[in-house]
Amino acid sequence: MAFFRVPWRIGFLCMLVCVWLVVPAPAQGATIVVTNTASGTGGAGDCTLAEAIQAANTDAAVDGCVAGSGPDIITLGNFTINLLAPFQTDATDGPIGLPDITSEIFVLGLASSLTIIERDVTAPDFAIFRVTAAGFLTLQNVTVRNGRGTRGGAIINRGTIQGAGWRAWCRFWC
Repeated sequence: MAFFRVPWRIGFLCMLVCVWLVVPAPAQGATIVVTNTASGTGGAGDCTLAEAIQAANTDAAVDGCVAGSGPDIITLGNFTINLLAPFQTDATDGPIGLPDITSEIFVLGLASSLTIIERDVTAPDFAIFRVTAAGFLTLQNVTVRNGRGTRGGAIINRGTIQGAGWRAWCRFWC
């Protein structure tokens, strides 16, 4: 009886293909598109930044925002989100303009000169973002400015934050 010998390279390649077919791909999050620049919640059926953060944190649909699913991407267009009032107030950190970042969220703008998240200069003092210990915020191509909180300016960070092509403009703290 004769045996057919398979060159080791072909055998190794077959093994890699089998492993690739058997091992599931890592879970990918949802892409949540912000459609309204309103401060807080907007009209019915739209998706504001505050609603997008809530959808990403809870993995549930919020108003016009699709449900998050693991590490999510929130996309912003060529616009300025002008926050007029705090979204929440914390006993330790004071007023904060947006919901807490409690999950892995990637905020993607077009360019830091085109996509801006800011506290209105006539609004009361508050920080813009707060990242909790469980939160992981990545900012790319976004400017965050005019934050003026009691414990931080643009961002209060208790978790992880990273970014590329982003700027935080602070008057007192950052």
